[in-house]
Amino acid sequence: MNSYAVNKKKILVPKSNLPVEINFLIQSIQMGKLSPIEKRRIDQTIIKLDQLMEKLSKEEIFFVIKTEAYKVILKNKPDILINRNSYNKDILDKFDPYIKKSKLSPFSKWVLYSIKSDLEEIFESPLFATWKIRKKYKNNLDRKLLRLEKKLELLVPWYEYISSTEAREFDENLKPVMMNLLERINLYFFQLVKYSSTQAMDLSPIRPKFTYFEEKEFDLDTKSEVISVTLEKVVDSVLKDNTPPALPTPVNDWLPREDGSTPETARAYPTPDPNYKVPDNLPKPVDDWFNEL
Repeated sequence: MNSYAVNKKKILVPKSNLPVEINFLIQSIQMGKLSPIEKRRIDQTIIKLDQLMEKLSKEEIFFVIKTEAYKVILKNKPDILINRNSYNKDILDKFDPYIKKSKLSPFSKWVLYSIKSDLEEIFESPLFATWKIRKKYKNNLDRKLLRLEKKLELLVPWYEYISSTEAREFDENLKPVMMNLLERINLYFFQLVKYSSTQAMDLSPIRPKFTYFEEKEFDLDTKSEVISVTLEKVVDSVLKDNTPPALPTPVNDWLPREDGSTPETARAYPTPDPNYKVPDNLPKPVDDWFNEL
């Protein structure tokens, strides 16, 4: 038996109409070493995902996959001390040689390309120079600079990590993160379907024909091409791409008729509570999900 045949493996991967993030994720998980229990678990997850996605819109599928991919990666940044000298653009030179010379999984490559892309954007920003000066002289940081500092705290540890970690170890340590991400995507798809439909879900444990997945053969020794995607702009781009082309034309069918009667299409509103008192202070809206990472 030749080595070419040994290194070939058929696996189920998402079709091209799904985000690249889930393609790299599922491809990488299956190309790694899986125990029989893990293999069965992945197969059942793919069967479930395929059925759930049939009940969701394209916008819902893309939004869940992309937002969860970036949130999980950022939240699972390496727990490592950042060297003060690492806050400079010279660290970017470490990424390409590490990615290209190492037999990393497609998902690992995507993570590192994305981290590098975001770091490039930060280091080229005028805000970064301001941040360095204010940190040097221990001046207070405004909201924009605090947000930039938070990004650095999430991104720079990846550079510190690859500086002291072999590729094989990097891939192996990223495996639990990949499994966690797949489970979260599965969970949120399930919740979306469950709470948006009045019908009971009937998910089959078998799948004779897939809608969103297809079987492909991979050479385990071949390095996959990975698209570089930025972490910061992904949510904005998804929302922008999926904005409806036009809103419905407003109508005034809620107005009372000339004879004082209420139209049949008008919504019946409850009578206001005469004892209701407006609070003195209303809560202010917050955007703090980024700070929780």
